[in-house]
Amino acid sequence: MGLNVDWEIEAERERVSITGEDPELWRRRRRRLTRFILVLTIMGVLIGGVVTAIVLRLRYVDFTVEQSLRDTIASEVTSLRIGDRALFEGLQRSATEDWLTRQRAVFDGYQALKQRQDVNLTGNVLDISIEGQRGRALVEEVIDGTRYGRVWFYWRYDDGWHHVPPDYTFWGAPGTITADRVRVDYQSLDAATAQAVAETVSRWMEQGCAIVPCDGLQMTVAIQPGASLQTAWSAETPDTLVIRSPLADTGRLDSPFDPVLQLEAANLIGRRLVEVAAGSTEGSAVADASYLQRAASAWLVGQFLGVPSGSPLLDSFADAYGEEALGRVFATLNSANAAETLATAAGVQPGDLNVNWSDYLTWRLAEAGTTLQIQTIDRSTDAAGNPLLIATGTDGAGQPGQVIFALVNGRWERTA
Repeated sequence: MGLNVDWEIEAERERVSITGEDPELWRRRRRRLTRFILVLTIMGVLIGGVVTAIVLRLRYVDFTVEQSLRDTIASEVTSLRIGDRALFEGLQRSATEDWLTRQRAVFDGYQALKQRQDVNLTGNVLDISIEGQRGRALVEEVIDGTRYGRVWFYWRYDDGWHHVPPDYTFWGAPGTITADRVRVDYQSLDAATAQAVAETVSRWMEQGCAIVPCDGLQMTVAIQPGASLQTAWSAETPDTLVIRSPLADTGRLDSPFDPVLQLEAANLIGRRLVEVAAGSTEGSAVADASYLQRAASAWLVGQFLGVPSGSPLLDSFADAYGEEALGRVFATLNSANAAETLATAAGVQPGDLNVNWSDYLTWRLAEAGTTLQIQTIDRSTDAAGNPLLIATGTDGAGQPGQVIFALVNGRWERTA
C-alpha cells in the first residue's frame, strides 16, 4: 500500500509539472497584452483628438460663415433704418439689373413707410439656414406694434454675402399635418402657418359638414411660396386648395393664417361645399338658384369667420327655424323658387315665413337692372289678400325709393 501511494503522489506531481504554465512565459505574455492595449488606447486617443479637432474646426468654420451672414443682415437692416442707400445697394447682387431696380423700390418704400407709421426694424433673425453658398434668413420687423417677418435670401460670393432674388427651392424641408377632413402640405418655413391652417380649416369643415353632407370629402391645402401664386383651387389636383405662403411677401408673426388669407380661403371652401350640396352649378342660371347658391356660400363664410354673412335671409331663417331646416334648404339649392324652397324646409306657407328678405329683394332688383339700397321692409296685403313686401331705401343717385313685391303663386313678384 505504501508503495502505491508514493507512486500516485509522484505521478500527480508529474502531471502538475507537465500541465502547468511556466510563470515566466505567462508574465511575458501578460506584458505583451498590456503593451498592445496601451498602444490601442493611445491610438484611440490620438484618433479621437484628430476627429474632435476636425469637428471643432468645422463648427468654427460654420460659426464664422453664419456670423458673417448675420453681420451682413445687420448691415442691411441698419442701412434701411438710417436711410443709407449706398450701403443698401452695395449689399444687393444679381446677374440682372431687375433685382437692383426692385430693391431700390423696396428701399424707397421703407423710407416712405417710416414717415407714415411707427416702424421698428429690429433686425432680429428668427430663423437662419445655410446650405453651401446660399443662405436664408427670417428677419423681424415691427410696424405699429404688429410683428412681421420677411424672408431674405443671400449668396456667398468671394467678397462676402449679398442679398439676392428669392430662391423658393430653399424654403425648408417638406412636412404634412393631418386633421379632421383636411391635410396640409407645407415646407418648414411655413410650419406655424400650416398648424393654424390645419386647425382653422378643420373647424370650418366641421361647421360646413353639419349642414352639407360631406361623406368621403377630404381636402388638401398646399401652402407654397411663389411670386405670382394666388389662393385658388389647383387646376391639376381636385380638392387641393393652394395657398400662397404669407412669408413670400411680409407675413404677420402674431397671426400666421392672417384675416385676409382666411377670407380668401373661406370663400373658396364655402363655394366648394355649396357645389357639393347642389350636386353641380348648372342650376345657377335658373331663376332663384343663382341667389340661393350665392347666399348659401355667404352664409357658410359667415359661420367660418364668425361675422355677419351678408345673407340676412339665411341668417334669419336659421335663427327662426334652426340649422336642421337650413340643411333642407342646402339640399335644394337648384330650386327655381326661393320662397317655396324656404317655406317647404320650414314647414310653413311662403307668406308666413318669418325671415328678412332684404338681400333677396336686392338681388331681384339688380337682376332687373334696378339699384336700391334697402333700408326697411314692411309687410302688408293687397286687395286680393296676397302678401306684400314694401321695401324702401335709396336708389343709385341717393334719392328715396320704394318697391313692392307681391306673393303670387308662391313666388315674390314685383308689382310697383
